[in-house]
Amino acid sequence: MLNITRPLFVLVIALYLVGCKRHSLVEWPVTEKLEVSVKGSAKPLKAEIVEASYDFIYAKDFFVYQDSIMIVLNKANVDVYFVEFYNLNSDKIINRFIRMGNGPGEMLNTLAHVRRNELFVHDFAKNQIVSINIDSVLYKPDYRIESPIRFSNNVGSPFVTFYRYNELIMQNPFHFYDRELRVDNKVPRFITTENGNSTRSPLLYIQCFSGVYNSQSYQ
Repeated sequence: MLNITRPLFVLVIALYLVGCKRHSLVEWPVTEKLEVSVKGSAKPLKAEIVEASYDFIYAKDFFVYQDSIMIVLNKANVDVYFVEFYNLNSDKIINRFIRMGNGPGEMLNTLAHVRRNELFVHDFAKNQIVSINIDSVLYKPDYRIESPIRFSNNVGSPFVTFYRYNELIMQNPFHFYDRELRVDNKVPRFITTENGNSTRSPLLYIQCFSGVYNSQSYQ
């Protein structure tokens, strides 16, 4: 019994010494004190209200185009348009588009993204999308957007955009893949539309795919 107890006692003492060495006192940095003159000459900061900022109380997203044009995407409200274009240099509005409603050309709830010189506005409530040419908005005062393109009512995609002139690609909300968890429900990641030469078909044919398009893998 004595032969076993002594080595254990030595081991406990060694572990205690190692633990004490690891938990050494923390050295705090020396506190820097500012000169009285620095405090006396400091200028107090005040909250600044940007001019016309109250005009953006319905805004939920912003995009800046060519460092001079601000595109505002508003929340759904009957008092404002969904999309507004502002000139940042003159602080003046350029144009407004898309009213809230169920009528022709109207939308109920929108998401938007910019690609090159186009703004894509996606109404995920009515399953429709429209493309707005930003340059045409800036240089053509009488510019009018085309009627939105509708797609299948059972998609419910959170992201839709054009990938050809008259065809859409959208994220499949039913796709799930996790490499670490090794979970794959074998559902295609994207959905594409095929509507031939018609750009205003009321209901587009839906095709799922999970392969390669234009040398870019979507899986």
